[in-house]
Amino acid sequence: MRNPLVVATLLTLTSQACRASEIADPGYQAADTTIITVDYAATLQRVDGFGGTTLSLVYPNGDHLGSYRPAAIKAAFGGVGLSLGLLNLGVVETPAGGADLFGRRANDNPDPFLIDPAGFDFTGSELIRDKVLAPAEAFGYTDLTLGPLLNLRGPLSWMQPIRSTDYQRYLDEAAEHVLAIMLHWRDADNRTPRLLQLFNEPTTGNSELQSSSIQEVVDLVKRIGERLRAAGFGSVKFLVPNEETIGRSLEVARAILGDPQAGQFVGAIGYHPYPYGSVYVSVRRILETSGSGEPDATARQQLEQLKALGQQYGVPVWMTEVTEGPGTEDYAIDAIENVLARAIHIHDNFEYAGASAFFGMQTIWDSQTHEEHFAGRNVPFLSDHSSIILADVRSGTIHITGMGYAIGHYAHWIRPGALRVATSSNRPRVLVSSFRDAADGHLVVVAVNNEPTAQALRIQLTGATAKGPVTGEESYASLRWRIISPFAPAANGEIEFVAPARSVVTLAIPVG
Repeated sequence: MRNPLVVATLLTLTSQACRASEIADPGYQAADTTIITVDYAATLQRVDGFGGTTLSLVYPNGDHLGSYRPAAIKAAFGGVGLSLGLLNLGVVETPAGGADLFGRRANDNPDPFLIDPAGFDFTGSELIRDKVLAPAEAFGYTDLTLGPLLNLRGPLSWMQPIRSTDYQRYLDEAAEHVLAIMLHWRDADNRTPRLLQLFNEPTTGNSELQSSSIQEVVDLVKRIGERLRAAGFGSVKFLVPNEETIGRSLEVARAILGDPQAGQFVGAIGYHPYPYGSVYVSVRRILETSGSGEPDATARQQLEQLKALGQQYGVPVWMTEVTEGPGTEDYAIDAIENVLARAIHIHDNFEYAGASAFFGMQTIWDSQTHEEHFAGRNVPFLSDHSSIILADVRSGTIHITGMGYAIGHYAHWIRPGALRVATSSNRPRVLVSSFRDAADGHLVVVAVNNEPTAQALRIQLTGATAKGPVTGEESYASLRWRIISPFAPAANGEIEFVAPARSVVTLAIPVG
């Protein structure tokens, strides 16, 4: 159920939408009925939450968010309700206290079993802690997932020559690097990360290992896991492999989990749905396939194979990144299509992959960082619809993207630990997911109506009895997160609600 802090934030963020919603809307004239069946007793996977890659956005030339940081943090963690994040620490193994961390990156010393504190700089850790974690805690954010930690393209490029001459020492240097980070968070900050993202596209896409070897990935997981366990971090697990495509993620995850030594250290299977333009990257393609009732057969099969792999080894599946790509967006930033498509993507992630988590691109992205990152490439700032919060520091405007609004329809109402329950819809263009939270006795139903007409939703519940009042929110046309006035279930126990044409509707139903 919604966190009270999220409710307060939403009332501020949606006040204009609520006033606009009082205008009569012909979209509410229902033309069809959609029957939704929910089996409250048929529980499926646990939900871990929603997030994005999280940067401090503080650089040698200053804090790029500046005075807009509190508003951006509030929008991401209070407004959208994010509960997860891949916390990017930047360059770590570099002489401590230097002004140019990247330029001076180097091995701390030649002995991978002797950590030299002077060879590590934890400025990135401190910035993430002070500039993101501390203010986000006011909105209930507590997750601590670090990563990616091993990037031989950039921060750890000095490891490449070692690998080419002494592979075993290379594995030990990688393990030392990760251990040093863990020791710092435990000893200096009194926090122990529960999950580590070792790589982000290690052998494909970014190719952060600068290698195509699956065995190398397996070897690194084993060596790092064993080193952490020997140092007292036996409960820490890895989020791997996070490869560029679903198919490659499957291939590498199977190899890791199939190795008894490496598999014991896997905490979640991470995957990406690229390349650019593919069925779950392009908003247009999502609407043309799953949104039209015909999910892409190949993508669905791969997602179902991911689900089977997770179930086989008892580990959750996480979708850890998606972006349309710089300057290749299908619709304008405020188009309802962006909300519909990403809400459908989340549905399919839960339904076909059996996933427990969904991530957008960046948690917060600002206009100054954008301009410096894409310098000379003519990529407009507001063309990024896959990050969750866009902070335009030139105008002082904080934008919640379509990705953020779609995530909010789930994250506002579904707490980490909730369980997805079996749900079906008799209309293929009305995609529905349901979740139960035994702690507060609510059933949450998220329906994406991609029909061109309004739909009278009739929710038939088994395994529990619906009570009232039913609350919720809806997004359609130009309205976002419009608060639904509380209403009672029908006399026969069904929940009836009219979903506007091309809308996302969330209903929170007390049950007994």
